[in-house]
Amino acid sequence: MPVISVVLPVRNGARWIAGALRSVAAQTLPADEIIVIDGQSTDESATIAAGFDRVSVVRQPDLGVAAGLNLGFAEARGDLIAMISCDDLWRPGKLALQADLLRDEALDVVFGQVRFFVDPADPQPPAIRPGLLDGSHPGHLLEVMMIRREIARNIGPFRTDLPVATDVDWFARLAQSGARKAMPSEVLVDKRLHAGGNAADPARTQPELLTALRSAIARKRAARHG
Repeated sequence: MPVISVVLPVRNGARWIAGALRSVAAQTLPADEIIVIDGQSTDESATIAAGFDRVSVVRQPDLGVAAGLNLGFAEARGDLIAMISCDDLWRPGKLALQADLLRDEALDVVFGQVRFFVDPADPQPPAIRPGLLDGSHPGHLLEVMMIRREIARNIGPFRTDLPVATDVDWFARLAQSGARKAMPSEVLVDKRLHAGGNAADPARTQPELLTALRSAIARKRAARHG
């Protein structure tokens, strides 16, 4: 069996991190290592994480989700890497299903379906796009993905100048690399929506999305003329 690494970046996520780590611990195929990247939390996030088996907590010297992801992916020693946010939940069969599909050497990355839910304890729930809470959706999300380590490293680091859209830029590079993917029909992740999430701040998100799109277009043009 391949070695599986799980990366969990967190900054002041004490409210949710135990639930996320319990969902990792409940996997039918256990992860071999769980790396919690603590982005200088001022709450009990790191202490809570350290109380779980097979968890190593690494303090992040530079702030930002992208910096945390870069550190976590660099620390990972597994053949396969999966990532979970501190406020999301995995279904118990996630790692087993994805690792089984990646036995096929023709595949580089596996996603799955995601269900969104509003945090019932959120005093100010965000505005939700119509239909988002209805059923499941294809999960082109880091929290859903399992990827071969060598493929992730070939894509390169997450951009630290795009704190909100760094995943969009990274996925664009993944697609342009020709990585071979699978999108199984099973729901693998329950993604929490709350006022502190990026989806709640479109004024901040949209400019970064435009920057990521322009970068993707520039890469395509360079590839055509290179």
